[in-house]
Amino acid sequence: MRLLLVQVSTGGDPVANRAAIRDAVSAGLASSGPVDLVVLPEAAQVDFGDGQSLRDTAETLDGPFVGLLGELAAASGGTVVGGMFEAAKGGRPYNTLVAVGPGGGLAATYRKAHLYDAFGYRESDLVGAGEAAAATIAVPSRDGTTLTVGLMTCYDLRFPEQA
Repeated sequence: MRLLLVQVSTGGDPVANRAAIRDAVSAGLASSGPVDLVVLPEAAQVDFGDGQSLRDTAETLDGPFVGLLGELAAASGGTVVGGMFEAAKGGRPYNTLVAVGPGGGLAATYRKAHLYDAFGYRESDLVGAGEAAAATIAVPSRDGTTLTVGLMTCYDLRFPEQA
């Protein structure tokens, strides 16, 4: 299994963030060659900002960020996973992890369930909580094997019963 981990620092402009992600993945693929799985960070679509900016920049699953993940999956020939803020009708957006398969289609989504409300920070003021349910994807490898990968975001890993 060949893996490309991509670290990008996002800001409040989703268009600029998509360009930075595209450049970073392209550079990673140029240096590593074909990969089976590309992993982007939580909040890759746009940084956390404040509650209003998240509502204004949150996207649907058929929006430009997921479209970019589909393009990257096609370019890499692998599965791409990245974090976004998913628009929610009438409420706070979800902190959503999106997986797109090698063909560019949506493979799975996972909405962060355990929001970090501690030490003066209240993530629940910014985003809504998803259901605490396991989400997995099958990631095909170039060697013919398939690996099952679980999706979780940040603070959720502190709740092992979910895994």
